Amino acid sequence: MKKISIIFAFVIIFSMFFQVIAFSSPNTAPNTCSSGVYPISSSVSRGIQRILGFNILTTWAAEAIIKNQISKLIQKGSVKVSVKAYSAGDLLAGKVKGFEITGKNLVYSDIYISSLKAQSLCDFTYFNYKKNPAMLNSPLFVKYEAEIKNNEFQKIFASDTLKDSLQGIPVNMGFFKIGEVDFTDLKPSIANNKINMKAKLVYKKTPFVFTFPISFETAIKIKNDKILLTNFKFTTDDESDDLKFITNSIELNNINIFDLKTVEKEDSDINVKKIKVVNDKIFIEGTFWQQQNTTF
Repeated sequence: MKKISIIFAFVIIFSMFFQVIAFSSPNTAPNTCSSGVYPISSSVSRGIQRILGFNILTTWAAEAIIKNQISKLIQKGSVKVSVKAYSAGDLLAGKVKGFEITGKNLVYSDIYISSLKAQSLCDFTYFNYKKNPAMLNSPLFVKYEAEIKNNEFQKIFASDTLKDSLQGIPVNMGFFKIGEVDFTDLKPSIANNKINMKAKLVYKKTPFVFTFPISFETAIKIKNDKILLTNFKFTTDDESDDLKFITNSIELNNINIFDLKTVEKEDSDINVKKIKVVNDKIFIEGTFWQQQNTTF
């Protein structure tokens, strides 16, 4: 073991003599990689470390460290991390060529995600893993793909945020407000490329309160970094004329499911590029960027 340690130390020291001459760049613009060049081991040094097998050991250690950091950020779920290394020496310094993160059944704030895949968009990411929490020495820029199934979608609708957004919705006739409605006991499902809802509609006009069971379908879209329910269509066939009068007069459109700005830090930027309902799942694609010289 002592002999191995000596060889390993020699390789790391040797690699320092084969660094490219470079310096770190200033902070970059949002959603970009580093514009500067950082020192990494030369091809000679990387080849020696690969032959001696040090890359495998340090890659495993780096993956464990990144996984540990992510696990601290989420409330529930399992994650796997795969790191693409330049060399053992570079990994020990916190410099990676690329990485991929996958997750299952993740919970963060009021977000429930069935599966997640995130990949680095930069050829170089530099972080100080010795600090707690870890600090970025270069920008972090990743693309992600998320999938939300029925179970997770139902949990999203159980959140206080969404419940509040479906309370006190005005019922208007022209310029006159003729009451307001609450949607309670929501039971959402995703099927046949649509989002379907069953709920209780509570119509309130002082001093009267009426409750009706109701069904409707809706679509989903992104606007101003918010995930919205839109294009509401009531689907109950046996509703009375009175209930149709109410549903036709409800100001119900673009109900906010989640505002990405609520999870975005001042030094980061999260975007959704695409969102769609396919069969019984919701697919989301986007990017996440975090500025250098910041902590996770």
